Amino acid sequence: GPLGSPNSGTKKYDLSKWKYAELRDTINTSCDIELLAACREEFHRRLKVYHAWKSKNKKR
Repeated sequence: GPLGSPNSGTKKYDLSKWKYAELRDTINTSCDIELLAACREEFHRRLKVYHAWKSKNKKR
């Protein structure tokens, strides 16, 4: 499916179990365009979750 459609259901890579460092290293070393895109996506998803968590805790 086209990039940016989260409900395509054909997730080639399950990166939820990957460590942060593994994502980063793959982004820095991989030549696989699709894997790179998947890693960046997961990377940003985690950043968003982290920032949301941080700002939620700051309000207390």
